[in-house]
Amino acid sequence: LQHQKENIILFYNNNVPLSQIQSPIAYLFGVDTATDSMNGLLGPSLSQVFPSVLYPEVIANLTNPKVGIAHLRGIHVLPNRIMGVEPYIIGSFVVFSNAKNDNFVLE
Repeated sequence: LQHQKENIILFYNNNVPLSQIQSPIAYLFGVDTATDSMNGLLGPSLSQVFPSVLYPEVIANLTNPKVGIAHLRGIHVLPNRIMGVEPYIIGSFVVFSNAKNDNFVLE
């Protein structure tokens, strides 16, 4: 985000699945949720770089075992002075979850 790339692919990999601890993704959307304190020292207010309104759909897709992927287009990146991020628009943002994906296993 600091380099304002137009297309971003994010592979979420954590030893705890998103269905159990959502803070690593939630904080990027400014959403407060439970954490084990190892996943976001800044918290949601200081980590936010995406509009909160997008979070419900993103986490629903990432935690759904039949989907496991969130793909957003035309996302407005919010300024975040602490992270050194300036506002811009991402053309395509794809997030792959570490959750078991039933459809992927069947392929």
